[in-house]
Amino acid sequence: MDRQAGGFTVSIRIAWLIRGDETFGVAQAVRGLAGAVAKLGTGVLILALKEGAFATECRQAGMEVNTLALPLPAVPAGGFYRKATAYRRLQKYHRVVAPTIEKALADKNVQILHVLWPNLMPLAGAVAARLGIPCFWEMPNAIGSTIPFGLGRRFFQRSAATFGIHVLANSRYTAATFGDWPVRPVVLYPGVDEERFDPARFRPFSRLELGLPPNCVTLGMLGRIEASKGQDIALDAMVPIAREHQLHLVIVGTETDDQHFSTRLRTIAETAGIPERLHIVGATAHPEQMIPAVDIAVSATPGPEAFGLSVVEAMMMAKPVLAHASGGPAETVVDGLTGWHVRSARANAMQAALRRAVADRPRWPAMGAAGRRRALAHFSLRRQAEQYLTLVRQALVRQP
Repeated sequence: MDRQAGGFTVSIRIAWLIRGDETFGVAQAVRGLAGAVAKLGTGVLILALKEGAFATECRQAGMEVNTLALPLPAVPAGGFYRKATAYRRLQKYHRVVAPTIEKALADKNVQILHVLWPNLMPLAGAVAARLGIPCFWEMPNAIGSTIPFGLGRRFFQRSAATFGIHVLANSRYTAATFGDWPVRPVVLYPGVDEERFDPARFRPFSRLELGLPPNCVTLGMLGRIEASKGQDIALDAMVPIAREHQLHLVIVGTETDDQHFSTRLRTIAETAGIPERLHIVGATAHPEQMIPAVDIAVSATPGPEAFGLSVVEAMMMAKPVLAHASGGPAETVVDGLTGWHVRSARANAMQAALRRAVADRPRWPAMGAAGRRRALAHFSLRRQAEQYLTLVRQALVRQP
């Protein structure tokens, strides 16, 4: 009989099929769930198409990494015809690399194959089907609507149905973009490390270290510094009321290819006469040390966000969150209890929400505490891993 650990069978071995050069959200998703299920006693293999910074990072973290030295697949982009051409090339690519991946999985006695990248999902499903093992696709994003006639959704639905792929959506919003026929996705919310993001665990950065006045109201935004994250919307909303409420905005994140965006943000603040109210900290390996200096975490992504991990990280750190209630944040933040919803990404709507949030100042500690309780109950990394392993065991029982 197999030895048990935390209620789960140790002999289960799960492989994550990755590119090897992942960054940002996909890297965080692999690192988080793979690491969490390993802590519960499950065998984890990182199967990388090629050596890259993320594959190296996984190896340095103590994970078993097998690099296949295969070329990377094309990423479908552009208009309808360009994407259609890219998908045809992907089919040829899949046929070429599938035998190598299949052999690697068989040699390592893998029972489950897990994949995130959409352009690797059909490949993973086909390989898993030939090996007779379950395949899980963890959707990293919602399925876009730019391809006409819902062909994108139909493509993924057909692949999931053909190969018996178990689809995991990171929010109800993401699940809705996939649809529920013929394959119904399961919502599995991403988790945040409740031990790492614990406000009582360490000495945080002080406001003085961040150049903030001690009695100001500090808004915080964590994530990539780019237009798609809406830092300019939050700043535009803050400008007319910054002096009235002593508002400061701290932006923590990595500069992306858009090198001019941070310059644009500084120009907005300088033109408004409040350059001292904008603090662009840049990248940090320890965002949990920055969050305690913030009064209100802000998420102003203009469009629907698939999940919004930084929102839940702030909640886990007992901070109330003001979020554009489109996509995942509408599910994680409870309006009036753990933060405030903004129904529109326009600056005037954000400004009205900021006024509402500032008026709630006496309630900030209670709202933050409610946010941490909610994050612990629904969005912890351990909870995600336990729910995932339950699905894995069910899939193995049903596997013919």
